[in-house]
Amino acid sequence: MIPAYSGFLALRYLRTRWVNILGTLGVAVAVWALIVVIAVFSGFIGEIRRSIRIATPDLLATGFDAEASFEELDALIRSDEDVIGTAPRLRHHGMYFPYGRLGQHLQQTRGMVTSPLAFDFVELVGIDPERERVATGFETWIENGAEHGFAPAMPDDPLEVPLALEEQWRREARQPGTPGPLLKASPGVLVSSRRARASQLDLGQQLSVVTARFVERGDDSDLVQVRRYFTISGCFETNHQILDETTALVGIDALREMLGQHPDDPFAIDLVSDVAIRVRPGVDPTAVATRVQATLAASQPGATVLTWEQQNRVFLGAVDQERGMMKLILFAVMLVAAFLIYSTLHMTVTQKTRDVGILTSMGAAPPGILRIFLLSGGVIGVTGALLGVATGLLSAHYLNDLNDWSRARLGVELFPTELYSLDRIPYEIEPGWVTQVAVSALVITLLAAWLPARRAARMDPVRALSHE
Repeated sequence: MIPAYSGFLALRYLRTRWVNILGTLGVAVAVWALIVVIAVFSGFIGEIRRSIRIATPDLLATGFDAEASFEELDALIRSDEDVIGTAPRLRHHGMYFPYGRLGQHLQQTRGMVTSPLAFDFVELVGIDPERERVATGFETWIENGAEHGFAPAMPDDPLEVPLALEEQWRREARQPGTPGPLLKASPGVLVSSRRARASQLDLGQQLSVVTARFVERGDDSDLVQVRRYFTISGCFETNHQILDETTALVGIDALREMLGQHPDDPFAIDLVSDVAIRVRPGVDPTAVATRVQATLAASQPGATVLTWEQQNRVFLGAVDQERGMMKLILFAVMLVAAFLIYSTLHMTVTQKTRDVGILTSMGAAPPGILRIFLLSGGVIGVTGALLGVATGLLSAHYLNDLNDWSRARLGVELFPTELYSLDRIPYEIEPGWVTQVAVSALVITLLAAWLPARRAARMDPVRALSHE
């Protein structure tokens, strides 16, 4: 049971020493920062994970032999009852040159290289649009591209190019060497709307796509250049910035032909490098990945089946590590507030040494003396934690309103949403984290208060009474 004098003196010392307000505000600011910053950080991480989830298939089978056939792989993968969709993919690196309005390759002056958009190097991904719709969020990618003003000319088949669209663009561009009407449209290519805006590309514009492949010449092989003309048939947007900036989607048959697998060749195979897999909703993807990989092991020993998180483990791991480092840095602010509390209570003990001596001579026990200063620290910690939690939750809730007001009135954005391609500042309040922060603040405050309180409780009454 706490003696009455302990609580009375603790409140009296708090009320008469205004420096304790600094300790309370220090705890409140630390708690506020931990809640608001981590809430915004968690919101951004949530947006990143959602965008990666939309841009990434549930599972991705990869690591096949050079002569792997999709038909054989598809039969093995679909033998698992939890697989509800598959799509072939063929990945190959290349670059493209867009034609300008005067029929020449665009030659733009570029400054320092700061992003992949500064170059026209891309990863060419050959897809089957019909099967891609079943296995991935391909339909959502096309819809997102249309929202940015780049709707495909043929919505049912975004990689199909209407002959009239290409002829119209070629006439407007005055492209040389094409005086008459076209007999056949070029194959279509989908670039991200982000790239289209940065490179000033238009629907129907022709791209010269260049890549390379190995050609066997007797006992040796040569690396030869392969060039083919494609026409921009539409745009996509996955909201996964890295994928959007580095990827161009083409028909898988067109890419196979560039790599020497002509569809009319009786010896050609349905070449693939990856297979995108969709699993039944509610099923654990990791378990399905393990089973599918075991099924493929007999015919494809090097094959690996990755979940969507494993496909992006480096990026997601880096983001989670940054959040952990941010928490560690912000906890340093809490330690600074604790040191301030320790300093103020240490000065209080020093100034109240005679009071401690008088109380001890009147029969006050050391635990009662200890409780005086522990209660002082506890009141500071509880008040600061409650104030910090309240202001933190309110700040997170009204963060977008405050950002809009600052942008409109002061011309300053607290958080530039355009930098992250977002309309609003995302935030995510985690009740467990808020509780952890509040409890940690109280524990650290009591620990900081216990050190000077212990010193006061161990004072010699004679020396305390003689203290000047």
